[in-house]
Parts: sequence; structure tokens; C-alpha cells
Amino acid sequence: MQEKELKSTNKPRYRWLRRFARTMLGILIFLILLLLFIRSPWGQSIIIGQVIDYVKGKTGTEIQLDRAFITFDGNIQVDGLYMG
Repeated sequence: MQEKELKSTNKPRYRWLRRFARTMLGILIFLILLLLFIRSPWGQSIIIGQVIDYVKGKTGTEIQLDRAFITFDGNIQVDGLYMG
């Protein structure tokens, strides 16, 4: 009988800790997946396509881009950019 009382009193005490740990784990997994998406060629082509469409819409100019990618340092390398 006393063991059941001890288990029931300890369970609510650590419930917030488990929720916090699950939340932090979920955020960590989300950030890792986001990093993998940004580093992949597929993700970079989607991001660059969105940026080009945005700049075309704001400036009304034609933009051609041969190649662009995000380096490991976080810089953006652009090759063959034509705006006319």
C-alpha cells in the first residue's frame, strides 16, 4: 500500500521535466532537419527560386542565375548572375 502511495506522489512531480525534455528534443530534431534541408541541393534550389521570384516581383527586372549555393561558412556563392 505504501509503495503505491510513493509512486503516485512522485509521478506528478517529474511530469513537467518529462514534458520539458520532450519539447527540447522536438526543437533539436526540428533544427537538425532544417539544417539538412538548407544544406541539400534540393532545399537550396527551392530557397534560391523563392528569392529570385521575390526580387523579380519587387524590381520588375529579368534575372538569370547559372548557379548559387550556400557554403559551409554560411556565405552565399553566386555564379553567372544576370539582371537586365
